[in-house]
Parts: sequence; C-alpha cells; structure tokens
Amino acid sequence: MELNLSEIIKNDGSEKDFHGQIDIEPVKYMGFTVSFDGGVDVCGSVKNIDGVMELTADMSGKLQSNCARCMKPVEEAFCIKMEETLVQEGTQAAEDEDVIVFGGYSVALDEIVLNNILIHMPVRYLCREDCKGLCPMCGKDLNEGECGCKREEIDPRLEVLSRFYDK
Repeated sequence: MELNLSEIIKNDGSEKDFHGQIDIEPVKYMGFTVSFDGGVDVCGSVKNIDGVMELTADMSGKLQSNCARCMKPVEEAFCIKMEETLVQEGTQAAEDEDVIVFGGYSVALDEIVLNNILIHMPVRYLCREDCKGLCPMCGKDLNEGECGCKREEIDPRLEVLSRFYDK
C-alpha cells in the first residue's frame, strides 16, 4: 500500500487520513510460519509537524500459526496501534535512528505494518493454555490421552551417574 504524501509534505500542520487493506505474505517467526489470511486492515492518519510526518494507525486482522507444543493450527485475531515518525530523504531529521526515511512523495506501508505486527506478537502461540504437547518419544498428541511411553527425563550430562549403583 503506497501512501501519497504530496498534499501534506509542503503544508505544515496539514493532515491526511487513510484506510486500506494490506496483503502480507506468510513470514517465518520464531521457528513457525505465520500467515495473515484475509489481509491486514489499516486505518490511520499522517500529520505534518514542522516537516516531520507523524503516522498513527490501527491495524487489525487474523493470523494463523501452529501451537508451539502440539503443532495444531491456531488462529488469533489482533488489533494493534502503531505510531511512527516519517521523514523525507535528505532532511536533517533523516539522521535520527528512530525515524523511517522515505524518498520522493510517497511511503510504502507494507513493511512498516509487518514490522509493527512482529514487534507486538507473542513469542509463541498455544492452542490452549494447558496444552500438553507431543510425546518426545513417540510423537503422540498428549492432549488426546497418554501414550504409555516411559518418559524419565535425565539430563544427558548426569546420565552416567544413574548407572553408578548398577554394579
């Protein structure tokens, strides 16, 4: 989604509202693939304050991933507020690290939106809070019942000590 700022770039104090939908390709995040089926709705405004563009927007949509414990599909709705500072290339404010620099009279919102979503995402998704995950021995989904595997977890560094009294 390209946001044309030519109307407000030369007029201090002017503001432009926008609304649209951004299609984001699936991304790898923390070892899982996250997809945004149906796109991300973005609604906000850009205001020119002394040549610096203040972008504020609300982003909402649904994302799909997999449970970090049992790998079942997880779908979660999100609504995120974003605030960014945009400055035109070649201005003194463009030297600041906390701004997004754009060239010309328009800025592409796709990457800005994706970065803001990734910043606000949890590290992992669970199908339910008490998910038991998969058996590390046979791979059975432990939410559906026990598998019968012997799962004594011994730290490999201390495994030799478990045989100490076997002689």
